[in-house]
Amino acid sequence: MIDNIKNIEKKYLPIIEILEQNSKYKKLYKGFITFQSKINKNPDILFLGINAGEGAFKEYKENNLRRTIINEENLQSLKLDWFKDGNSRGEMLDKKWNAYKWHETTKKINNSFPARMLDLLILLSEKHYINKELDKQKIIQVIENEVHEKIVFTNLYPIATKTTTELNKILSMLVNETELLKNLGIEPNIKSLKNFFRQRTIEYIDKLNPKIIVFLGHTAYNELTLKTNYKGKKVITDEIIFRKNDVKSYKIVSFSRQGNWSGLLNEVVNKIIEK
Repeated sequence: MIDNIKNIEKKYLPIIEILEQNSKYKKLYKGFITFQSKINKNPDILFLGINAGEGAFKEYKENNLRRTIINEENLQSLKLDWFKDGNSRGEMLDKKWNAYKWHETTKKINNSFPARMLDLLILLSEKHYINKELDKQKIIQVIENEVHEKIVFTNLYPIATKTTTELNKILSMLVNETELLKNLGIEPNIKSLKNFFRQRTIEYIDKLNPKIIVFLGHTAYNELTLKTNYKGKKVITDEIIFRKNDVKSYKIVSFSRQGNWSGLLNEVVNKIIEK
């Protein structure tokens, strides 16, 4: 499976070359990051977002502008950084940085996205992976030792930026790279360029074969499925076929990330379990 995924990632190389060698992208482009977790075949859940954000950029910028398995020598290092001390919760006290453990859920949030995703995993574990009442330490062990092996986290667009606005600026600029687009068989318009990324993501999904796909925001759901049935709904479920002639369908859950979405976690977890 890894070799198959590497072959998919190689299709990105001409785009990576343009982004890393052309100075006009320098202020916007923060690296090329595909998988942000271990690559597990037949995962219970594939978490799918739009693109890697500023946190991922900060983690890799000193050592490795990219984060793809093409140039990842040790695939075991492809692990969720949500669990790293201080990533989700931490603060400055007496001029010293206090990096809290991921499971210290009463401590100050440093980064809301991983903090909420960890809250989701804790809730999922309590409701689904753990069949009886266990103490907190046992729940922590279950999440670290088992749940981590059951999920995959990636994004529709592997281009890391500080904001999705900057991602859209990069995509708009890439439309003008006529020679690049021609060589990749992409029409010089945003729809065709987005479809290039969409097709690579579908190829990933087919290789991974997840039991369920959880979209981290309705925008990701819309851009991959081309559906708009999420409008006016905080959480939706669906079963979809990505391509017209596909035999395989995928169960999905999508939820809105507008504002503080902590209040949606219980419903999201229930929908995952129902599916």
